[in-house]
Amino acid sequence: MKKEFEMKVLPSFQEDEIIFSFRFMKEKNNIGEAVIHTYASDIFQKQESLHTIAFCKEFFILEEYRNVSLKKIMDFLKMIGIRRFNFESNGRIEEKFIV
Repeated sequence: MKKEFEMKVLPSFQEDEIIFSFRFMKEKNNIGEAVIHTYASDIFQKQESLHTIAFCKEFFILEEYRNVSLKKIMDFLKMIGIRRFNFESNGRIEEKFIV
């Protein structure tokens, strides 16, 4: 069975955040890219610990691959311990909790 498409992740570091660049390929064709910034935040004022939040700065994926690409990104974020993911959709900022 042939793979649907491939996701490559390229991390980079900048001051107090890690930036993940995602590239999605089908066969040898680029079908989209996304850039996710991660940073620590004290989202719960009653807790003293910091939690890492991801924010999607860029998301350019062919429409037919958008949902599955977003799912793959969220699976990756969950795997590295990130539980909050913010992204812009239809001009609004949406927040997803990754479980």
